[in-house]
Amino acid sequence: MEKTVGKQKLMKNAVQLSHNLNKRRIFIFCLIIIQSIGIRFFDGQGTILSIVIIILSLTSLFRLNVLDIKFVIFSLLFLLICKLSNTSFTNASLIYQFSLVVATYFFIMQYRVRPYLMQKEFYIALSIFVYHSLLGYAFYLISRNSFVAFDDLHKSFLNIFYVSTTEFMGFQRNTGFFWEPGVFQLAVNLYLFYCIKYRQNIYKILIVFFAVLSSFSTVGLIIVVVNFIYYLYVTVKVRRNLLLSSVASILLAVYFFPILSSNANAKTADDNTSGLVRLRDFVIGIELIKERPILGHGITDSEYLLTKKYTRKTEADLFTNEYIDVSGEMGGGFTNGILGLIAWYGIPMSLFLYVSYFKNKFAGTGLIERILFSLIPFFSLFSEPITYTSLFLMYPFSYWILKTKLRIQ
Repeated sequence: MEKTVGKQKLMKNAVQLSHNLNKRRIFIFCLIIIQSIGIRFFDGQGTILSIVIIILSLTSLFRLNVLDIKFVIFSLLFLLICKLSNTSFTNASLIYQFSLVVATYFFIMQYRVRPYLMQKEFYIALSIFVYHSLLGYAFYLISRNSFVAFDDLHKSFLNIFYVSTTEFMGFQRNTGFFWEPGVFQLAVNLYLFYCIKYRQNIYKILIVFFAVLSSFSTVGLIIVVVNFIYYLYVTVKVRRNLLLSSVASILLAVYFFPILSSNANAKTADDNTSGLVRLRDFVIGIELIKERPILGHGITDSEYLLTKKYTRKTEADLFTNEYIDVSGEMGGGFTNGILGLIAWYGIPMSLFLYVSYFKNKFAGTGLIERILFSLIPFFSLFSEPITYTSLFLMYPFSYWILKTKLRIQ
């Protein structure tokens, strides 16, 4: 009797969710994803998408309260203080950063009435990118020669499907609609988390796992472990197919461990430039923080970093002259998003942002679920500079704006 009542309640909640889902908000989520980690098709893409997001979120103006106005003013004042104390923080960076704050804040405000819809609509937006990437990669496996150079980072089929120009074990790495495999895996792992949360069948979960695998990303495979921990947690919680889930998890671990081990060994090899770039950015990040720990340096670029003696010294210690001649100084840019946020805004503000980030409303209200969800983007930030994007800002903003409990899980 209790099981029947539980199923009826679950079905009722599902029907209510489907009736309340908003296509415009799902579209805005897609724009945020593209703006933050998508392929760069033209200069000024981020600014233009910020303007579009603000326009599409203007209905939030009718919900503004005194605290919202204070927050926007405080954000502007903080950015102005950073600008005045750091000549490296350009006017263009200031305007763009403030536009990200306004766009993200106005968008999340739309979920004040029904905060439980935010997770479901984010899940749907992620699904669009994941299945597009899977379709594209399937086509690549069938007809590799159909993909031609699109830019330095991508090969494309008619500007519809994309793969990376980099290879692993003779295969191009899947990027989907994203700037590189390292951020592509982030979108897929976030989607995988929601598939587990919404108790999708094992076949769908395996298909999404294959999408992560197609990125051949070491970080992506590490985060898959987080998702499998969550899968076991959910399975035990609902007491469903525990033995089957455990066996499947072990078999999958045995399957992808050699790939993870191979990737990890390659990353730590003395001649692996990808691993050395991450080490370079860690060292430089620490030096930047030590230099200006309170207000930070503001949003910086490679030109600014090269004015620091420790930047050139670190590169000279880690890279050969031949590599620097080919790739240029600070080749690939600064990639450590974790240290980057602290270096840009200082320890006090970054600590406030990170604490709020871990309290985000994009997972359930349970502590374990929220921690596991938060680890997915957090692990990715060690090698991806996305802490200055709307995709990152929406996590702490969701905590500040939606402090009410979610009514439907």
